[in-house]
Amino acid sequence: MTNKKTSNIKKAMFVGIYTIYPLLLSVIYTLYNKNMYYEGNSFYHYTDNNFILYGILALCYALPFCGFYYFAKKRPFNQWLLCVGFLLVPVFPFIYEYFKPPGKFQYMAAVISMIFYAVPFVTLSLIFAHIISIKDRSAE
Repeated sequence: MTNKKTSNIKKAMFVGIYTIYPLLLSVIYTLYNKNMYYEGNSFYHYTDNNFILYGILALCYALPFCGFYYFAKKRPFNQWLLCVGFLLVPVFPFIYEYFKPPGKFQYMAAVISMIFYAVPFVTLSLIFAHIISIKDRSAE
């Protein structure tokens, strides 16, 4: 009984991590780039630290592949749930706009984050889930 309960808690934690980390990376990237929003008569001063900017971008694009690799080895939960975290990514700019309006660019930010981050990784995760399903069916 205790092992099953512990197993369910582990699965819930893995689902939570896989759901939250794409959103968390999007939040970090958006908060770092909030200095580029137009406010009033002038632009904010853009932090010109390209090492941090490209480091965050590299992390945003490399970490999902590390997550896919780990998932392929351990399979902690159902593979069809892999895309859930990426589906939430374009929602963050709207939430951010609600709590702290940066200007009128939240729609553009949502579209950009959807096109360049969410859609490719949702597509990859669905292909990955389909491959795992085929592999599991052929192994039986």
